[in-house]
Amino acid sequence: MKTLLVTGLSVVLSAAVIGNAYYQKKQFYPSVVYITKSNPSMAGDYDFITLIYYVVEDVNSLMRGTHGFH
Repeated sequence: MKTLLVTGLSVVLSAAVIGNAYYQKKQFYPSVVYITKSNPSMAGDYDFITLIYYVVEDVNSLMRGTHGFH
């Protein structure tokens, strides 16, 4: 349940960062430049990338049968 909550929060925050950048710049390319140069935006994106990494690792361990469920 906790993982689902963190995942949902991370997705919502990432969408807010992207939406805010697009709203401020009104075009795609300036939005991308803004996101990559903004420290809070990069922190949110790093959090999302880290979350994706852990989800992929969990799925891989489930597929291999080494997740640790007993």
